[in-house]
Amino acid sequence: MGSEYAKASYGVEYAGADLSKFEAEAGLHDVYFVTNLMMFFTEHFGIGTTMEAEYLLGDAADSLFTESAFQPAIGAYALYRF
Repeated sequence: MGSEYAKASYGVEYAGADLSKFEAEAGLHDVYFVTNLMMFFTEHFGIGTTMEAEYLLGDAADSLFTESAFQPAIGAYALYRF
């Protein structure tokens, strides 16, 4: 990630009652894995699922906004093929 992205996404510019100032620097910010599985019931209709896992590194993981360094996600969808 670039320094501007790091400061905007993970930095805390002004200290407050709940957050202290945090200067996020540029660098590698995550390791990311995604997989999609699709199954068609007919020639046109099917279903699918997406599974994602992201692990934040460096200043992204250390940010005061980050609750957990491990960020899992799962989704399901319907498919129509033309």
